[in-house]
Amino acid sequence: MARTLGGKPQASKKDASIGVFDIEDRPPAAGGHIIKIVGFLIVAFLAWAGLTTLQEVTRGDGKIIPSSNMHVIQSAEPGVVREILVRE
Repeated sequence: MARTLGGKPQASKKDASIGVFDIEDRPPAAGGHIIKIVGFLIVAFLAWAGLTTLQEVTRGDGKIIPSSNMHVIQSAEPGVVREILVRE
């Protein structure tokens, strides 16, 4: 950085030719492109989800049956339950 202009170092043509650049002169990192692509994919997915309709919806009742022996799970630190905040 050969010269300064207003207290800010300026790269000379000689420095620029060997690859020394000020931070403002560097191209943006690839992270910016990745964020833009992911954002575009999210918007495209939301548009697709909003514009399409489901042709068939199926519901069913079932029961979960464990494939191995059942295990008792206990708290590492026993305590007292003060409230259960669930409405039926």
